[in-house]
Amino acid sequence: MMKIKWNRICNFYKIKQQQKMKTSSSIINNVNNNKNYNKLYFFNSISTTSSCFSNINLNDSESTEVKAEKLSFIEKARTMGANALLGLYTHTGDRFDKCLTNLKILEIGDGKVKCVIPVESHLHNANKNLHGGAICTLVDVVGTLALLGNDPTRPGVSVDINVNFIRAGMHNEDVYIDGTVLKTGKKLGFTQVDLKRKDGTLIATGRHTKAFTSTNIFTNKT
Repeated sequence: MMKIKWNRICNFYKIKQQQKMKTSSSIINNVNNNKNYNKLYFFNSISTTSSCFSNINLNDSESTEVKAEKLSFIEKARTMGANALLGLYTHTGDRFDKCLTNLKILEIGDGKVKCVIPVESHLHNANKNLHGGAICTLVDVVGTLALLGNDPTRPGVSVDINVNFIRAGMHNEDVYIDGTVLKTGKKLGFTQVDLKRKDGTLIATGRHTKAFTSTNIFTNKT
């Protein structure tokens, strides 16, 4: 009788031992599987992260291009040089000078600048000719462009401007603008701006004086 009981006890412990072995084996397999999963997850994470960084770089380059488009002409000249201003006039789109959107800069350098602008409806006065305020704005901006052609880091701030209106700029005609630096010193720059028709007939002429200060480079005043 005792022998039968002992056999039963031994069988019971054998079964328990076998169950423990199966459990241990299962745990080891799970650990190995988890390691493989973690490896897969790790490499997938690297791939995803790399993709994210790639997207970030792309977005950064796109945002840089957008930012470049929103630079004022003064900021653009300072960071890229006067020749970067050639072509359509650069403006931020949220300031008064956006009325000169279609101003085209043909030549710039050595204190001289040549531009052209069509007399479109947004530049009209009551008689549908080139508005006197638009002419003053052109004298201001083109005079500053001429100074930037001399030194792209010294746009100056306006201290005086005067304009003589000779004849009308007609609807839809192209007006050619010549800006010239008359003189520059440590503190002041003097410019002359002439607006002409294609045949050279004078429409208006202006003088623009600007002061060079230690802060005007950063305030971007024109």
